[in-house]
Amino acid sequence: MKTKILILCFISLSLTLHPFAISHAQKQRQRGDTIKEEVKQVWKGQYSPGDLAKWEKRLRKLRSSERWGGVSLCYNAIGVIHFYEGNFDEALKHLNQSLQISRENGFEKMAVRDLHWIGVVQRKRGLHEEALKSFKESFEIAKDAGMTGMEGKNLRQIGLLLIAKGRYRESMDYLKRSLHIAEERQDDGLKMSCLNNIGLIHRNQGNYEKAKDYFTRSLEVSQKRGNRKWMASNYNGLGDICSQQKDYQCALKYYQQSLAVSEELNDRMGLAKTYNKMGKIYLKMKDTKTALHHFEKSRVTAEAMGVRTLVALTSLNIGKAYGRMRRWDEALEKTDEAISILKEVDIPGALQDCYHTKGIFLQRRGDISGAEKNYRESVKILETLRKDVAGGEEEMLAFVEMRGRVYKRLIALLLKQGKTAEALKYLERGRLHKLRDQFDQLRPHLGDEEEEKARKKEKKLREQIEKARAQLAEEKAKPGEKQRSVLLPE
Repeated sequence: MKTKILILCFISLSLTLHPFAISHAQKQRQRGDTIKEEVKQVWKGQYSPGDLAKWEKRLRKLRSSERWGGVSLCYNAIGVIHFYEGNFDEALKHLNQSLQISRENGFEKMAVRDLHWIGVVQRKRGLHEEALKSFKESFEIAKDAGMTGMEGKNLRQIGLLLIAKGRYRESMDYLKRSLHIAEERQDDGLKMSCLNNIGLIHRNQGNYEKAKDYFTRSLEVSQKRGNRKWMASNYNGLGDICSQQKDYQCALKYYQQSLAVSEELNDRMGLAKTYNKMGKIYLKMKDTKTALHHFEKSRVTAEAMGVRTLVALTSLNIGKAYGRMRRWDEALEKTDEAISILKEVDIPGALQDCYHTKGIFLQRRGDISGAEKNYRESVKILETLRKDVAGGEEEMLAFVEMRGRVYKRLIALLLKQGKTAEALKYLERGRLHKLRDQFDQLRPHLGDEEEEKARKKEKKLREQIEKARAQLAEEKAKPGEKQRSVLLPE
């Protein structure tokens, strides 16, 4: 009888507590959903200054109750906030902790996001190989888990990373795949970032009209979404186009708009990039003092954040400013600093500019052999980059015309030393139509005997080149299996 009474009491108590048990479980789920929604806002860069303390308090509470899903989300959110605030070491520490918990507990989808954000921080730090590995691993897990949106985000990040390495053709492929996913999913956030990044490729290749079109389209989407961070990025892109077209007031207008947004968002990376761009404009306007002021502000911020690529770019620009002041020792010192960093982080486009700039400084100091050596190194990198240009012949010619001033300097220097045949080789390799027209003007006046000898060398080399080209055309007309390789004269 007592047993029956106890059972009935237990059942009665269970029924009485049942609604409370359901209510508690629902609250737990609601709290979990709230955390997820708040983390999504953090990923978009939408958080308040006091949110870091809030997330840390939440983390301690969740750890004590061993609710590992929430713990992983908290570590991730804290890591992303540190990233946005430029504290990359703290960002990586927290993101790696989140990844460890995600892997230990089988949170596959969370691991995808952890790896993605780890890659983003690594890319900003100039750790390109590590970043590429993180993005690819994140992409593969996302693909297996059916996370199409994260597939697109990782494709975009890989594309952006390849832009820095000058691999434009590959980059364009990744970005177009990402853009296709964005359009299929009607994901405006991914769409505006892809459009901006494709604009960067066209800008870097010298196709300014296409670049302007993509930056404008990206700006329209970012304005529609109210995403001020991407608005700032597109203002910078449009400022770059104005700069290349020598409309410096237009460039400054866009850069000032970008700067205002970055200041409002306390975006240190955005501020550092824009200060550097504004410095370049003031240098072109021959206001060296103001240019140096902006470069120094950019460099201090970049150094504090550990963004080595931007440290190198500001060093190069400070070197150019010293060069304008004819302070050659300081100019060369800053240029060498930039070369050292850019070799480590492997940014060939900027490295090509460094060697070109160093060659100019050495030539102006009277070190002809040193100048020639650096011009040759610059051309070597340029010709490697040219192989990876995205698009057809028009894009390739625009790219070489944009960066081809080093060919002109090297050819003029070679002619000055009487190295006519070598100068002609570089003329042919450069494929610069404008430079061909100027070739006779570049060649210095020689004595009759020397002039005749140089003309004969030039004629012979041209004949060899034309013969090789004719053979190449003949071989290309044959079926593929019967073709043999034909090389132009070196």
